[in-house]
Amino acid sequence: MPQTFRIGSQIGPYDPFWVQVREVVDQKAQQLGLELIPLEIVGRPDALPIEEQIGVLEELFAQALDALICWSFPERMIHQILERGLPVIYLSEAKIRHPLRR
Repeated sequence: MPQTFRIGSQIGPYDPFWVQVREVVDQKAQQLGLELIPLEIVGRPDALPIEEQIGVLEELFAQALDALICWSFPERMIHQILERGLPVIYLSEAKIRHPLRR
């Protein structure tokens, strides 16, 4: 039996643009047979204290995801996620590059 890829999705309903983005991502995941795991985080991760960011990361890694789609994680968190080997589709403008990418 083929493996179903589990992709975490943190795309909040903060304005009409992001609502549309989330809907399109959900539709495409269904078409491709992917399991999209909504990540419900109280508040914006980039506004959380460091201790709470660590808790979010621990919960994220416990989900056994194959990839992550997010838009408001601070760059520090993104680097920690990449260092653990989890691919990230980061929807915010940033100059983040995976450490293994040349």
